Amino acid sequence: MLRRGMVLITVVIVSMIALTFTGALLYLLSSQTSITGAEKRYTNALEVAKGVSSYIMQLATEGELCTIADCTKSNQKLTESPTFRFKELGNYEVEAYLLKKYPPNPSPEGIYSVKVVVKNKNNEKEKSEIYFVYEVIPSP
Repeated sequence: MLRRGMVLITVVIVSMIALTFTGALLYLLSSQTSITGAEKRYTNALEVAKGVSSYIMQLATEGELCTIADCTKSNQKLTESPTFRFKELGNYEVEAYLLKKYPPNPSPEGIYSVKVVVKNKNNEKEKSEIYFVYEVIPSP
């Protein structure tokens, strides 16, 4: 009788250990899937922000950035200008700021400090921010 009780207790303990390992494995698999999805969403927002940043650098190089924003002032929101092309891209809202230009004059030559924020309209967690500095030198 004592032997049957010991076998029953051993089987229950081994079953609980197996159930714990199975539960832990299922948890790890499901959490890895959600991490991968979040990373993919961030990558999409980051690619949109990179594209807008490239567009802003092109505007600065061509001398058109100071026509969109007042380069003599700090913290100018570029996306408020009617001539700024990328305010929305698909499901993404774009905000771009000219943080500062040195020297602060309307001339295209200088150093630009810019911030680009991209948010998904359908998912608030999907967001990317890029800060960059870009220099335009006078052409010879």
